[in-house]
Amino acid sequence: MCDTNPDDKLQRALALLRQRLGGRLWKLHVEFQGERVVLRGHALSYYAKQLAQHTIMEELGLPVLANMIEVQKQPPAQGLDPPDLG
Repeated sequence: MCDTNPDDKLQRALALLRQRLGGRLWKLHVEFQGERVVLRGHALSYYAKQLAQHTIMEELGLPVLANMIEVQKQPPAQGLDPPDLG
């Protein structure tokens, strides 16, 4: 059975990112612009930023127009928030 629901695909991609990156990625926002995706959020490393991009591209089957995820040395003082769709 083929999963064609974009929301299901996005939820699966976010679950994969939580599993693969744990607390190294937070406040992730996935914005759709036509047939392309813009990513925003924060990551603890360039590796986490790139893994997020590739996971989203693979799971959604859409190119990333812009990866605006900011790499930061440490998470915010209040702790990590799980990825959200804000």
